[in-house]
Order: sequence, then C-alpha cells, then structure tokens
Amino acid sequence: MPDVVKIAFDVVTLLGPRSIAIDVEDVPTRLAELVPIAQLVTDVMLDAAIAHERDQGRELSCAAGCGACCRQYVAISIPEALYVAEALAQLPADQQSLYAGRMAAIADRLGKEEMVDRVLDPTVAPDTIRTLPREYFQLGLPCPFLTDESCSIYLHRPTPCRDHNLTSPPELCRDPYANELRKVPSPLPLTAVLARLTARLVEAPSTLVPLSQVTRAAETHREIDQRTWPGVALVKELLTELARAAS
Repeated sequence: MPDVVKIAFDVVTLLGPRSIAIDVEDVPTRLAELVPIAQLVTDVMLDAAIAHERDQGRELSCAAGCGACCRQYVAISIPEALYVAEALAQLPADQQSLYAGRMAAIADRLGKEEMVDRVLDPTVAPDTIRTLPREYFQLGLPCPFLTDESCSIYLHRPTPCRDHNLTSPPELCRDPYANELRKVPSPLPLTAVLARLTARLVEAPSTLVPLSQVTRAAETHREIDQRTWPGVALVKELLTELARAAS
C-alpha cells in the first residue's frame, strides 16, 4: 500500500484565511492529477467570495440555463486540458463524437475567420490577450460543452469557468464588452498557478490553451501527460506556486 500523507494548508479568501486538508498518496503523479486540488482551492475561495457579496446585499445572478458567458474565449492550463480530455475519454462514444464534432465546427469557423493561429497560440502573446477575447465573443461560438444553455461537464469544468460569477443583471451578459458587469472578485486564478508550475517543472514557456479545442490541445501536450513526479513532492510544488501567487 502506498503511503498516504495528510497535507494541511491555508488559503486567503475575502472572509479571511480558510484551512484545507487533503490526503495525498505518495505515488508517481501526473500534472493532471493536481487539477482536483486546484478546483478545491478555487471552490473554497469562491464560496467565501459569494458569501462576502451576499453580506453586501448582492446576490449571484448566474444560474443553470444562462449560458451567455459560455461563448467567451476560455484559456486554460495544460494540466486542466489533460484533465478535461481524460474525463471526455470516459464518456459514451456517442457523446464523445458529439463533442468532437462541435470542436471541429469551431475550428472550421476559426479557420474561415483566419483566427486559428492566434487562438492556438501557446504563449498567448500580449496582442492576443488584448484583442482575441472580444473578437472570439463576437463570433457567437458556443462552448462545445454547452447543452441547453447549461454546462454538460459541470463537475469537470476548469477553474476560469468556476470563478466567473456575476451579480449584475443576467441580460447584460449578452454583450460583456458594451455593458458594465459586476463580477464576483476572484482572489487567485488557479489556471495561472497551474500554468506557471507546469512551465517550471517541464522547463518550457508558460502556456495556455483554448477550452474549445481541448482535445487537440491535450494531444499536442501528450508528452507532458506521460511525465510523473512523486505525489507528495508535486503537491508541495503546487502549494509553493500558490503561495508565490498569493504574496
């Protein structure tokens, strides 16, 4: 039986520090296996942020059936892409085929708009950061995982989707670039933390990939998915990167 180590740490939230304790098996571990921990940290911070908003008299306006934000450009870390792709691989064949067809249709549209190179830019150049999200949103492309205006991979959704929550009227989300939205403050974007950790461990540039092309991104970075690190050491590396981002 592998050793199981309990690791306790605090995260800073809008309502003060919160303690988290997790059990970690000290076995060879892939970067994708860190994603549930990142999701847990995000959820803890988000719960506090939403509670803080309610203390100020502001209620969350996001709800199932409102998929306006699911037409935005969502950039995620390589570990998250590998994690989502792994979850997709466990689905029935017909559902996998449905998502693959949707992703292919998005890629085809991006090709026609001559946007493929920028959307798949692994280093997310500064000019891309400034202009791409608005251009992408204007195409009106729904996320490949959006079904009946709700997320069909909700439990596996990446951290940018988890921490995008609003208290402004939902009708304003139809054009987030023309309207002023009230976003619930996100203390720490875990996607960036995972991206920086990956870059440091594999000695490569910090990379983000589009959620709308997640299967393609996962295949591109399959070599990273095959690498492992001792489980306890890897989690401690994540916590070190988390502390750096919070400081």
